[in-house]
Amino acid sequence: MPASQSTTTIRTTLDASGLVRLAVPGVDLAPQLPFESDRATIEASIEATVGAAVGAGVGAEVGTTAQQRAASTHAPDAPRWDARTPRELGALWQRALAALKKLAGRSAVDTWLLKLDLVSLYPLPAAPDGKGDPGAGVQADLRAADDQVAQFVRDHHLTAIEAAMAQVLGVPVQVRAVAASGPAPLFDPAPAHRVDALGAPIGSGAVSLDPDGGFARPAASTATGLAAQVADLVERFTFERFVVGIGNELAASAAGAICQAPGVLYNPLFVHGGVGLGKTHLLHAIGHRMRALQPNLRVRYVAAETYIDDVYAAWRSKDSACRQEVRNHYRDGADVLLLDDAQFLQGNDKIGEEFFHLFNALHNAGKQIVLSSDRYPSELQGLHERLRSRMQWGLVAELSPPDRDLRIAILRHKAGELQLVLPPDVVFYLADHLCNNVRELEGALHKLSAHARMGRRSIDLGLARAALGPMIEMPSRNLTAEVIQRVTAQHFGIKVTDLKGAKRHRTVVVPRMIAMYLVRKHTSASLPDIGRLFGGRDHTTVLHGCRKMQGDVTRKPDIQVAVQAIETALGK
Repeated sequence: MPASQSTTTIRTTLDASGLVRLAVPGVDLAPQLPFESDRATIEASIEATVGAAVGAGVGAEVGTTAQQRAASTHAPDAPRWDARTPRELGALWQRALAALKKLAGRSAVDTWLLKLDLVSLYPLPAAPDGKGDPGAGVQADLRAADDQVAQFVRDHHLTAIEAAMAQVLGVPVQVRAVAASGPAPLFDPAPAHRVDALGAPIGSGAVSLDPDGGFARPAASTATGLAAQVADLVERFTFERFVVGIGNELAASAAGAICQAPGVLYNPLFVHGGVGLGKTHLLHAIGHRMRALQPNLRVRYVAAETYIDDVYAAWRSKDSACRQEVRNHYRDGADVLLLDDAQFLQGNDKIGEEFFHLFNALHNAGKQIVLSSDRYPSELQGLHERLRSRMQWGLVAELSPPDRDLRIAILRHKAGELQLVLPPDVVFYLADHLCNNVRELEGALHKLSAHARMGRRSIDLGLARAALGPMIEMPSRNLTAEVIQRVTAQHFGIKVTDLKGAKRHRTVVVPRMIAMYLVRKHTSASLPDIGRLFGGRDHTTVLHGCRKMQGDVTRKPDIQVAVQAIETALGK
């Protein structure tokens, strides 16, 4: 620029509405441009606006100024392209995630992109000497938890991430997604995980494995007659290991929120959804979090059938002290009640009446109540209207079947837990064909793992089709107890009447318990209903048989093989 020409200082700021304001001394007309405007647009606007006011030659000077400042059109404390500290990188990545919700969709962000950390940012070399120049672009390194997540991001979301970061930084961006064990970043930033209402991370863990159909309940106490003492919570059922997606986001968020203020927010919290979608996992997670935050808080987790057993035992007892002990156990001995499978309270007016009074006592005392069920409260027609109404006083949150993105995330994470190497085509094959619930996905992986071990071969699409073909190709149907009885009898070569009869030989007793276990697992039949379907047996007999079978399935290979074969024949 000739010496006779003066230099014009142009300042750029970002206002609250997301527009770039150009402040030019001595010029009244200062243009406003969208924050996403590229450098060329900003330079052209500056030249056109300022050129006439300050004379010829300003264009070259303004061009240089804009090139220097194009990446700095954020608020003064916003992260720039040359961000280096963990705090700056974390803030920058959060802004990129906000843009990605529009570019890639909220589901993709929640399921995949929240699991990434921005760990380094540096200019790409623009000259033979290798020196960096932000005008040539920026290299951004994202760190994923494992190779599978990194590969999925590279295959499906890299373009969207680069576009979002270019919007935030104002320069071209090349993104590299690497696993935690991959190329080392320049430094380790503070993680920017998704957090729940308490600020604790969620959505980074394992598959939601809801043992709705299981019977691993606390053993009965011979000393007191109570079937539910201080219930031990399942160690792996925590918020950190609950995979969050669109279908369960509300329930997970509400569950985290009530841990912060038990009895104040959402009382009761009523979680409902189909089999295997995470209801029990969420109840246990609440228990773990509350005990961690308030160690003196008395948290009582109990399955509905266990509560029913306790009430029945108290009624049969002629000892008034025993009856009072049961009442104190749930009313006075609990600050938080987590009741699983509330649908089994239906069908018995006395049980419903007893729970109605328990609900009132706890709620009036400001104690937190959390209920789970396989259906919405208004659909629990076997309960009195006044109890159904109370169940809706707080918040009713649904757990829906996982969408495709969430199914892929579940499969990849669970495969990591099982130390399985799943090629992408196998993951997509399973995710596209197994759409019902989380437990179905887990069962498929266990079966695939067993076939791979027995055949001493790696997992590929051919093995997946051979091992899971019957399970995947059989059309889904609503199972009934009668169908389960018939298929079980066929498997063992006995008659359905044997399952319903009084024979005590092992060749009949084991198939009978397996059939009862499968009816309990795959249908909504109550324990008394199952007892009637199997020859009028008492519900306690059914409960004992189901609990025993639940343990045998995990301990005895012959039982496990038989159950898996029957479930495959049933399409489960």
